[in-house]
Amino acid sequence: RIDIVVYYPNRRSDLDGVSKAVLDLLQKVNAFDNDNKVAELFLKKGLDKENPRIEFSINTLDYTI
Repeated sequence: RIDIVVYYPNRRSDLDGVSKAVLDLLQKVNAFDNDNKVAELFLKKGLDKENPRIEFSINTLDYTI
């Protein structure tokens, strides 16, 4: 399971494409072997004008698909 919170500097931005970009980058830095192994994905939009950023956590699950 991967939880992603994207803090944008304004409300005009949307979440389209964020999950693919983050999953691809995490795979590239070897956070996991392949992003097709991600069974759950939680995506949330936040607002932080002073400090826009992406926060994420990677958690293992007790089941496989």
